[in-house]
Amino acid sequence: LGKADCDKELFDIYKNKEGIMQSLASLVLGYNILKKQNLNNQANDVHNRIKETLKLKGYESKLVTYGNGIEDLTTEFKSSIVFPPDEGMMPNMAKQKKNILNVIAAFLNTDGGTLYVGVNDAGAGIGVEQDLNFREFNGDKDKYKRYISDAIALEWGNEVAACVRDISFDETNKDHAVLVVNILPYEKGVEIDGEYLIRTDSSKRKLTKDEFQRYNEKRHVNNVAKEEEKSRRSTVAEMPPLSRNERVSAIKTAAMVPTSVVRKNPLKYFDEEYRPAVAYIKLMDNGKFKKVPEYYREDDEVLTLAVFEEEKEDAYLILGYEDGCVTKAPIDELLDKQDYVEGIRYNEEKLIFATIAFDGDAVARVNSENKSQRRVFVRLDTIKNIESGRIAEKGHLVYNGGLSGGVVAMEVIPKLYLNEFSSLLNPDKRTLGTVVKNLQPKIIKAFEKLGIKVTEKWC
Repeated sequence: LGKADCDKELFDIYKNKEGIMQSLASLVLGYNILKKQNLNNQANDVHNRIKETLKLKGYESKLVTYGNGIEDLTTEFKSSIVFPPDEGMMPNMAKQKKNILNVIAAFLNTDGGTLYVGVNDAGAGIGVEQDLNFREFNGDKDKYKRYISDAIALEWGNEVAACVRDISFDETNKDHAVLVVNILPYEKGVEIDGEYLIRTDSSKRKLTKDEFQRYNEKRHVNNVAKEEEKSRRSTVAEMPPLSRNERVSAIKTAAMVPTSVVRKNPLKYFDEEYRPAVAYIKLMDNGKFKKVPEYYREDDEVLTLAVFEEEKEDAYLILGYEDGCVTKAPIDELLDKQDYVEGIRYNEEKLIFATIAFDGDAVARVNSENKSQRRVFVRLDTIKNIESGRIAEKGHLVYNGGLSGGVVAMEVIPKLYLNEFSSLLNPDKRTLGTVVKNLQPKIIKAFEKLGIKVTEKWC
């Protein structure tokens, strides 16, 4: 649940199993897709269906679900600040305070987050009524709130305590008292017991002081770059619509090349979480590229793609050009190149798209027609059918280029979702594919579920 890298396995279970296993695989896959699209309310409904299917107590008792039921980079659940979960109902406030401070330290040292107290591991709001009845608090909710803020101040001082943006009980939950603690990131970082904790997905990672300083420098650079990109996008949003040629020119000026919104190998400074990459492929504005072990920003880069552990083998760098050609370069060969040494990439056509993908995925191209009526077509071609080559080569065109008046957009569709696009997949090379305005509603909906807008306005 919430692990996109398991989607293929879930789909295989759905196809090959029966009964409850098939139902659960379908529900969990649906949840993951909805979460990717930030459809949190719908994902929460599916999560309740999963709990119902498993006959979990949290569903049967109609408890409120918090954080969409899953701990992640910025969400943590604790059932109590009095009773450690591994000691039954034996109070041990010192131990539990240490557990909570560890969570808060990781939030402070990463990107901040929300701690829910009175919520179990399934995200169900079971409440802190037993805590409140404990002799330390005697029913006093204000004293209960102060306990955490005081613990932060005593551990790290008032400057860090000011990073508690809000600490309050959830007033919308009329059945159980759930404490919500919102933590802002602290730029300098904090240590606890001589270690620096950072948040990685739903767990914590321990760093030495030197390791944290290096991590924190990267975090600062990434945050600055995020703000710069936010400002740039805001400026672009205020501009009037551009023609196709103007859009290409604007991309060139901004030194940016689009990448996949579906298969995410984002620029490092766009990451919303600290996910270590094995290397980074930097595409430069001067028709060069290089492989580097750590991310750093350069003025003349057009795109940096993070290569993750699962992509070290059997994956490809996909480069799409304005004339529709696609270069497919093996990632393992690029990783064998010496760090920081520039190599040559094909630069005689305008690079309009780049991502990392696998043979089972497909490249989607949106083409305008080379005729007076200027219809817009879309086609998907399995990457396995594209010839593999070197990054310096122009690449492969799988259809008659004379039919095309220009590529409007490209995207990569992962293998997991290709069943929904079977009517568009691997058409004859004598055609540009299917006319966009003739697409079935279910196909358009399938694109939109992946965050892809396919309309004639693309031309």
